[in-house]
Parts: sequence; structure tokens; C-alpha cells
Amino acid sequence: MKTYEWNGEYWYECTRSIPLRIRRWLVWLGGWENSLGKFKIEGDPTPIGLLGHRVEIQRWGITIRSHGGYYCLVWRGDGNSARRAYFSTNGSPSGATRWFLGTPRSVVEAAESRGRVRPVADRTAN
Repeated sequence: MKTYEWNGEYWYECTRSIPLRIRRWLVWLGGWENSLGKFKIEGDPTPIGLLGHRVEIQRWGITIRSHGGYYCLVWRGDGNSARRAYFSTNGSPSGATRWFLGTPRSVVEAAESRGRVRPVADRTAN
């Protein structure tokens, strides 16, 4: 089936088959698959997109797209922190609005200086 699609810069004619489009929406193996749907299995298969890229598996972690942002679980970091879990409006740690695991020291110190959190020793007293 032929359709015309906008890629953000220009219109183009897409001639991919309907079964290929459905399969790529369900599972897309970005590291092994070219734009025509042909596979070349060598090396790392990531990035892997699931359910229309709502879930993306990278070499470094998993990103789940949600209303208003992304839930990110990072198991391999850049040397600063290996494991992190956060919610971010743009998917990056700098855009994080909520931290679940691996909170940066600067965020903890800023919250404690404003009196927004109690130090760990005070939390065990209650």
C-alpha cells in the first residue's frame, strides 16, 4: 500500500507493506533492521522499540513513554551513577521531575536545604 508521510522535514512516498508496518509497530529491532525491513544480524540489536516505540530498550536501560514524559530505568551509567530510575519530561536526567533511585547528590542537598525532606536518621525516629 502506498501512502504519503511527513518525516518532519518533507513529504515522501512510503511503499512498505501493511504486515511490515504492523510488525515494526509491535517490535522494531533498530540495530539489526534497515529502513526497508531487511535484517543483518551482527552486533548489538539495540535500540529495540516495542508498541510503536512506547517502550524502548537501549544498551544502557529502558524508557517507557507516558502521558507527559518518560519513565527511565538506567542500569549502565556514564560513570557518575550506574543505576537510576526517574521520570523526565524529555527522557534525560537533566529534565527529571521525580527520582526513584540513584538521586543525584545535588538534588538531595537542594531538597534538604529547603527543609523539604528529613535526613535518613530523622525518618527512622517515627
